[in-house]
Amino acid sequence: MPDDWWDESPIIQKMRAEYRAKGRIEALREGTVIAINAHYPHLANLARQKVNQINDPQQLRNLLAQFFTASDEASIRQLLASVSS
Repeated sequence: MPDDWWDESPIIQKMRAEYRAKGRIEALREGTVIAINAHYPHLANLARQKVNQINDPQQLRNLLAQFFTASDEASIRQLLASVSS
């Protein structure tokens, strides 16, 4: 198995882990924007701008959960405003 050395390389493993982490963050960002767009399409661009500032997957998960429990547009706007620039 000549490619085993490649798969077992610490450098390759680190690169793969970084790509997976970036992929998770991107998926959470996109999911958040999709959720906002489904109910408040006019806020989708603002949501995209705000979530693109977040690089912590747990913070994105928490924000997404808060969006699902928000009761109205004002709550969504307040959540988006809470994302620091």
